Amino acid sequence: MAWIDFGYEYDWSAAGKDFKRALELRPNYAEAHLYYGWDLVSLGRNEEGLAESKHALELDPLSVEANLFEGNILYFGHRYDQAIDQLHKTLEMEPDLWFGHMFLGLAYERKGDFPRAVAELQKATKLETSVPWPLAELGHAYALSGKKAEAEQVLRELMDWSRRGYVPPYNMATLYAGLGNKNQALAMLEKGYEDHSMILTYLNVDPEFDSLHSEPRFKDLVHRLGLQP
Repeated sequence: MAWIDFGYEYDWSAAGKDFKRALELRPNYAEAHLYYGWDLVSLGRNEEGLAESKHALELDPLSVEANLFEGNILYFGHRYDQAIDQLHKTLEMEPDLWFGHMFLGLAYERKGDFPRAVAELQKATKLETSVPWPLAELGHAYALSGKKAEAEQVLRELMDWSRRGYVPPYNMATLYAGLGNKNQALAMLEKGYEDHSMILTYLNVDPEFDSLHSEPRFKDLVHRLGLQP
């Protein structure tokens, strides 16, 4: 129920109550702590979210998922050095984890280390060929590093992909934001809202959209999502 309220209905109050109830019923359930941490960080409650993810790690230290989410939460909490350290630990446990390579690349991107960012994102795209997310992030890194031609080539690939299958609008928005096309980025985020995209839960803390925070359409979307301004 918490997952439905959180990821589809965008009902943060109900999700919080459901996560807490799950933890009342099973206090040592690591995944519940982990996902509740995700919920809290999406609302900008970083310290509380990190506390929940750390508790999950204490309960299940060998869980690849718990280690991965700890790195992800640190990234969305804008703690990039810590995220990099944690994601390296995760990848030592499972070297071919595309999601780990992708978020490691994103953390390097935030640090301005574009060669390492691109290298990690290229690994992610090679490891995961059925999901467009890592490809979109690679395009975003290309755009920020000044490789506009490569970024636009990725955009064409994603458009072609969308004619064969579903490409989450959030992924397209990421690439448009990297290219500096705010109107298209905002249009894609609106489409993601219409689709009830789960990743929109992180919209207000995703550093890739920092450049949109002053835009009235972005502020309105954040308001409709019920996220903290």
